[in-house]
Amino acid sequence: MRSSHRLYAFSGLRATNRIATPAADHQQCGRRARACQLEDLLPQILQEVELCAAFADEQPLEAEFQRAQRQRRWEAAIEAAKQQLREAHRADILMRQADDWACAIGLDRYLDALEVTIDATPTAEERSAPQEWLDWARGYRHRLDPLNRPLAIPADPKPTADNLKPFLKGWSFYGPKRLIDPD
Repeated sequence: MRSSHRLYAFSGLRATNRIATPAADHQQCGRRARACQLEDLLPQILQEVELCAAFADEQPLEAEFQRAQRQRRWEAAIEAAKQQLREAHRADILMRQADDWACAIGLDRYLDALEVTIDATPTAEERSAPQEWLDWARGYRHRLDPLNRPLAIPADPKPTADNLKPFLKGWSFYGPKRLIDPD
């Protein structure tokens, strides 16, 4: 086999051959050097055309692999964001319930003191308006206390673009594309 340095440029189905050969190879073929070398090179040119075709066939496969991988990462990000939204929603409701309960407990002490004050009022006529206020306040306290309602895990919030945005870490809600870099 000849030790030639060959450069090929493929343009559609037309291949152009630029040959850089050492002097010894050039002398061996004489004046028919270019013709001789082109004929000798046809099998190698065909092999390289086949390799280029195989490489071109792999490019869409690699692009499809990258697209599928990006799709899987986006789907995982959406699922993680839904879970984080659910957790944040539940924590928010729990904290509001704890605050309402603490407020109801605080109201109990105040309403008991209010009742003592009303009972100390000398006439029934003077007790009427404050008693009406106390009755309303006790009803409000009862409605405020979350332990006076059926207890259950809260319904999950609807995963909308706006709801999930804080948890998506740069991913778009609408498809596997990044809106911002995660870094």
